[in-house]
Amino acid sequence: MQRTSILHVAALPFPSSQGTQAALLAYVNASARDAASRNEEVGLLTYAEGDGRALLEPNVVHRRSFAPIANASLRSGPSLAKVAEDIILIRAIRGAHSPHIVAHHIEAGLACIAARRPFTWVMHTALGPELPLYAPTWPRLAPWLSHAGEALDAFVARRATRVLAVSPFLATRASDRFQREVDVLPIPWPIAQGATTEERVEARAQLGFEARDVVLLYAGNLDHYQGLEVALDALAIIVQAASDIRWLIATESDSSALRMQAASRGLSPHLVFTRLHGDLARRRAHLAADIALVPRRLEAGVSVKLLEAFAHALPTVAVRASTGGFAMDEAACVVSPDAHEFARATLSLIASPEARARLGAQGARYLRAHHTDAAMAWGLHPPDESRSSNHPIRQ
Repeated sequence: MQRTSILHVAALPFPSSQGTQAALLAYVNASARDAASRNEEVGLLTYAEGDGRALLEPNVVHRRSFAPIANASLRSGPSLAKVAEDIILIRAIRGAHSPHIVAHHIEAGLACIAARRPFTWVMHTALGPELPLYAPTWPRLAPWLSHAGEALDAFVARRATRVLAVSPFLATRASDRFQREVDVLPIPWPIAQGATTEERVEARAQLGFEARDVVLLYAGNLDHYQGLEVALDALAIIVQAASDIRWLIATESDSSALRMQAASRGLSPHLVFTRLHGDLARRRAHLAADIALVPRRLEAGVSVKLLEAFAHALPTVAVRASTGGFAMDEAACVVSPDAHEFARATLSLIASPEARARLGAQGARYLRAHHTDAAMAWGLHPPDESRSSNHPIRQ
């Protein structure tokens, strides 16, 4: 029997089209490939819903927290079923035999604390700035929600054996606030299989696009923290300067609010919606597009949409907050959250196929250089463990 050297824990359904789950899949598979070289297995513990076996490496053992209350949702969020699954998750962590437990995001960290098991904590976001964005119509709650989020992050950070973060910005922020050494754990992201011209033409045809259409892509959830209003305002400027613009929205989210916002700006004829469930749908959306758009309201972790666009060598216009502090200025058109600047960068790419090809190639090169299995393995198991012991910083 192979030894299970590491257990990844995440209090969420798996798999799904959400960025956190996609990052988790990348981390687990890279960890498994690293462990396979030592003839070891890697464990993964998540909620019950979903079955990731077809996506996981052969040496990953995926356990799921079957709770007495059914939970069919593949989205994270508070619910009675979620509480029940967390209780089962704690029990499973308590009985796990893996010597190294890696907890992803806040709830998994809390579960490890409740199970009284040492753990490495991977921060995927910062709850202080994020929580208020889930209640945009209740501005008076913002300070309270921000304080609660900061307190939860601090509670877990100060009890973890090590603290890692998915981006440099998040690592610096956490280190400053929680008086811990926090290292960056890059999300390993593979380059997508190359596509022929025929495949791209077929992808566009399947989504109803014509040859003359310029297709802009947004692929991901439509939550408030994504800052889609900036992209909508930019689109209103873009369509005044360029004809045949189509904005492809690939998502599993409820799109009713975005549709209303687009209609109020007279943009409905330019929007096309498609599903984002599964690798085939994700690949089709990227092959059909000319330019990826990545707005962002929350600055914390890196946007997985950026990594996926780079993987497909798709030229990208991205708000700086989406980069998480990684040095991506040569890999994408990185802009401020200003609609006019966003529109100018997009129009510049629309006008120049050569610039699009050049930027797409640079994005792919960036990914190959900085988001590799080796970079992840070094972050999770640094050669000199004393290099980053994560002991509290001495005053």
